[in-house]
Amino acid sequence: MLFRVLGPLAIEGAELTAGKPRRLLVVLLREANTWVAVDRLVHEVWGDTPPSSAEGNLKTYVSRLRGLSPEFTIERLAGQYRLTVSPSQLDSLVFAEAVKSGELKGAEEWERVLGLWRGRPFATLDCDEVGPEEARLVELRLAARSSYAEVLVRTGRLAEAIAVLRELTAEDPLCESSWLGLVAAYAEAGRRSDALAAFQQARRAMIEHLGVEPGSALQQLHAALLRDPALQESPAAHQTRRRDRRPLIALTAVVALIGVFVAFTVLRRPDDSPPRAAAGQGDFLFGIGDQATIARTSKLAHQAPISMLTTWYHGAKSLPALEGWSEPVVQKSYADGYALQLIVGDWDPPIPVSTKYGAGCGKAYPLSPEFLTDMRTLARVFAGSNQSPALYVTLFSGVDTYGCTPGDYGDGNADTNYYRALKDRYREVREIFRSTAPNARVGIAWHSWPMTTPDGVTMVKKFADVLSTSDYQAVISWEPDENVTYLKAAVRTLSPYGPVMVAQYGSDDIPTSVMTSDLNALLAPAALSSLRAQGLFAWNFDTEQLLERTPGAYPTVLAAVRQSSS
Repeated sequence: MLFRVLGPLAIEGAELTAGKPRRLLVVLLREANTWVAVDRLVHEVWGDTPPSSAEGNLKTYVSRLRGLSPEFTIERLAGQYRLTVSPSQLDSLVFAEAVKSGELKGAEEWERVLGLWRGRPFATLDCDEVGPEEARLVELRLAARSSYAEVLVRTGRLAEAIAVLRELTAEDPLCESSWLGLVAAYAEAGRRSDALAAFQQARRAMIEHLGVEPGSALQQLHAALLRDPALQESPAAHQTRRRDRRPLIALTAVVALIGVFVAFTVLRRPDDSPPRAAAGQGDFLFGIGDQATIARTSKLAHQAPISMLTTWYHGAKSLPALEGWSEPVVQKSYADGYALQLIVGDWDPPIPVSTKYGAGCGKAYPLSPEFLTDMRTLARVFAGSNQSPALYVTLFSGVDTYGCTPGDYGDGNADTNYYRALKDRYREVREIFRSTAPNARVGIAWHSWPMTTPDGVTMVKKFADVLSTSDYQAVISWEPDENVTYLKAAVRTLSPYGPVMVAQYGSDDIPTSVMTSDLNALLAPAALSSLRAQGLFAWNFDTEQLLERTPGAYPTVLAAVRQSSS
């Protein structure tokens, strides 16, 4: 492996000791295969007081980095740099793709993948603040360790499983799935008193920090522990019975407990309610992301009736990891009654492009032949049947910024030509999903802020021909302020063309005080009822971690989700 960033930076076959070039390399690796603006790189390397020669120094450092190995490239384009590596050359990519693939089975495979971690991701940067990429990797590691614990339980390695689960509950005492696994593992090991004590610890944590009782699955495990005589024998007798391989009495209570734990970690529903065959059809949808595999293990999914799991497609680099999802992730989610949302994003900068309407200017990938090929692949992976819950395909994550002039359709110029071509491409992709995935619903995503500007409203009208034939309209709101105003305007502007979804609310750019205010204002019963009356049918939150770092946000969201289903 060429680069290792899950801990201090390590480079295969090379050394880089100089501080600032080393820091620059870690930043580029953190944003691997993505364009990064020079201004941002300058800030990452020098902080708030860069020297006047900073941009020139960057060029020198990049030249030095290019000499480390011929196996990677660093490109420069219009004030941006991009370091390109294959998924097998960077440990963070290897780890993420392995966890998301759904292909890891045995404990040894999980141990090998978890063994890639040598410390805090991107530790060389030595930052107190946790950035979004580090947070994403940490969340993935938590999910991976939970899956590893489940494999240990399933194979009878209970002491090891208990050790892993105790670590997980200590690190995140509000993660109900970890408590569920710990209670189940204690019970299977014949340690009934420890199982009951673990439940009480979980209950105290939930009440103290969230103001709610544990979810139904954990409470049912607790009730089974109290009433089932099979769980009241001594550990020695329990181990004897395990060696004899005789079935558990009553309703095989411990096996049922372990089965519920497995339900959390291998994408099963977290309670005993029947699957909702038409999730999201007629009812208000609440969803969470930013990957379905992680969303299914979130506390919100366990404690409230989340109906939709969201996955971001970040371009061709994320396709290999998604290609293996069809059975282990997609079909299991549909079978358990979850609708899915697939957000198709593009983070590359707009550039001059050729279109059949003349010279254009905008993001190149959506107009490329490769884009259509990739969309066909995604349609096959995420396809459900006519009876499956809906697949919401949200295209062009903020179409208003895909041209070279944000929030402006243009007037017969290069932006106009680009958007005319992009509308044609949208029609093609819409037909790909509709013909391949019978449960697909397709819409275009807009940022919320242009809906308060004349140019933005005009741009929406310019898209009326495709919006009127879309299955729904989508809006993304992740601004550092004014989200309440922006979202209300977006619902008003888009609802004449069809039902509206908040495809994503939230980002690390929103101050916690603003997010708290936003959620209190928008999710209050009267406010949400008003938005629903105007055509809002779904709301997706970015990630659970984002909610948890915001004081008061998680209880507000939990209450809104529960009320919407009552």
